Amino acid sequence: MGDMTALTVRMATFASRLIAAFFMAWSVAAAQSPAQSPHATGYISVDSSRIYYEECGSGPAIVLVHDGTTGAAGWDAIWPGLCARFHVVRYDRRGMGRSDAPKVPFSSTGDLAAILANRDISSATIVGSSAGGGLAIDFA
Repeated sequence: MGDMTALTVRMATFASRLIAAFFMAWSVAAAQSPAQSPHATGYISVDSSRIYYEECGSGPAIVLVHDGTTGAAGWDAIWPGLCARFHVVRYDRRGMGRSDAPKVPFSSTGDLAAILANRDISSATIVGSSAGGGLAIDFA
């Protein structure tokens, strides 16, 4: 059973990377305009920490979860193209970018749930890059 679980996780990780690559390729091709400024930016408070987010566009919701090193800015290349067609939210995970470093033990999936609740998103496609893909799988 352990081999099947490992295979399932590898397949899910591959699928999340494939989806991210698709969005990157599509967005770069679709985005002929200069980078748009976000529709909304702000912070939400979770467990005495501030988590920074950016939000743009309208339509079906997509939440972008960055890898373990770049912060939300890692999505800059596809941001304008996605914003043109979707309601998109990206955020800096704790200790990254403009979000506070953790002050207490926390749950990354709990932070993602807090972002969704704060932005009043009841249904979304979660797209993760690298470690963000793992977080997206854990959240699902």
